[in-house]
Amino acid sequence: MKYQVGDTISYRPFCGGIRHVTIDTKEGDIKKGDPGFVGELVWSDCEYDKGRLGRVWGYDAQVTGIISS
Repeated sequence: MKYQVGDTISYRPFCGGIRHVTIDTKEGDIKKGDPGFVGELVWSDCEYDKGRLGRVWGYDAQVTGIISS
């Protein structure tokens, strides 16, 4: 999925829910050689994220959609 810095995306993290994140940076090697992103968490339905906002990261393979560009 093609997304850019500034886009808000949805992705499925390992907690099993969905997160919405506004992208700050894209990385060719976010971890273990896989491409991904760092961004600001704006919404989540993960139990782990209750009451939590801030920066999160994820892999490109976890992206499920672009919410806004």
